Amino acid sequence: MNRVVMRTVSRLPPELFYSLPTGLDVEPFDEALDRHIWSLSDQRLKWDKEIADRRRSKPQDVEKLVTESLAQHRACDMEMPDESDAYANVDGRLWVPSR
Repeated sequence: MNRVVMRTVSRLPPELFYSLPTGLDVEPFDEALDRHIWSLSDQRLKWDKEIADRRRSKPQDVEKLVTESLAQHRACDMEMPDESDAYANVDGRLWVPSR
């Protein structure tokens, strides 16, 4: 195999080798940085999925809360006034708000 490589290289024009970068111009591969970048990419995908899930579920939760609140307000509006709704006037008579 070594002979095949040497024969192939010897057939190439020498000008080709002048344009190749030297060992000093090429930065070494940083495996720790590569792992960190992939980890950040994976973390970003997880956050994107979580945000998408929340965008699907939160509007339904808000709708449920608003519906329950409106139903509760309607129920309060339908109740008949009792002593707690009555206000004492200055002269001592009770005033009950009309509905």
